[in-house]
Amino acid sequence: MTDREIHPYLDDSGSREPDQEPKGKRRDEMDYFALGGILINEEDVDELYGATRCSASSMA
Repeated sequence: MTDREIHPYLDDSGSREPDQEPKGKRRDEMDYFALGGILINEEDVDELYGATRCSASSMA
């Protein structure tokens, strides 16, 4: 077994409230909740942060 450190990053589509009526009807009529994520090796974190900062600043 190795002592490798892995960082989990999770994101969701927004919270669904199944016990309440929707505030408005969506055009696509989808009522869902989604959860996704990615695992990043410790040694790749700085490189990925740098790449996403460059992408985000060039889009502004």
